[in-house]
Amino acid sequence: MAFVDCSMGCSGPMWLAALLDLGVSLEVIKRALAAVGVDSYQLESGRVAPYSITGMHLTLKSHELETFRSLGSGRRSCR
Repeated sequence: MAFVDCSMGCSGPMWLAALLDLGVSLEVIKRALAAVGVDSYQLESGRVAPYSITGMHLTLKSHELETFRSLGSGRRSCR
């Protein structure tokens, strides 16, 4: 069980980097992206240590994700 406080916000790549830091493999994340229809993307990950705090950093680049989606279109795609 984990408690996640996102009161200051959290992006998708931040979540994915946190999962990588917890031990989830990059292959599992790639399969999950494929399962929701994200096919054309580039993932870059690595360990960073800003201000002596270590963690994973993940960059997700995708032309598909750059398309603006409204709340309504997001709800329709989740059905």
